[in-house]
Amino acid sequence: MTKLNLSVKPAVVAQSPIVVTPIMVVSTTKGPAVSIDIAGAAKAYKGLVKQAGKSLLVLRSIGEVLNAIRADFDSNTLYGKHLATTELSIMSRQDRNDAQWLDSKWDAIQAFKVDNDLSTNSVGVLRKLMGKAVKENTESAEGSTEGGEGDDVGSGEAGTGTVEKTLDIVELTEHVLGLVSANGLTTKALIKALQASLKA
Repeated sequence: MTKLNLSVKPAVVAQSPIVVTPIMVVSTTKGPAVSIDIAGAAKAYKGLVKQAGKSLLVLRSIGEVLNAIRADFDSNTLYGKHLATTELSIMSRQDRNDAQWLDSKWDAIQAFKVDNDLSTNSVGVLRKLMGKAVKENTESAEGSTEGGEGDDVGSGEAGTGTVEKTLDIVELTEHVLGLVSANGLTTKALIKALQASLKA
């Protein structure tokens, strides 16, 4: 049997200088120059605001449909199960809530926007601002009904010296919603109670 010599001799590597080839040249500037077109930006923003306003109207009309469907169910669970069987199942719960809120509070929202010079069409921002306003109105109303030291609370003949205050529908709605919230109730419970009183 022939023996094979399997030893490996190290290869001789030629000593040559290392050359690094740049892959890309990096500029030290911050980026491409941006042309400033204020008029174009303002026009684009107006278009977005107009589009958002139209979207708000569409969302409100969807809310009208949702509120009509919701009225047929005794609970949110049954309502949600029913919607899951319809084409509206594609809508997220938050979007449904926003749409229903827009529909049920549309007049109050529009008045609030006018009174506070708001142009926003963001449902989230509107809900937050209106909620804050209702809370502040409720707190100020509660503070004004508490008698301070030195006040003649309860003095005088009942029914005399009373001045009626007339609230518009928006103020009345905000006040009632504030009372509902302050008493730990829900708007849904209030609506049910009002519907029951109408049937009585």
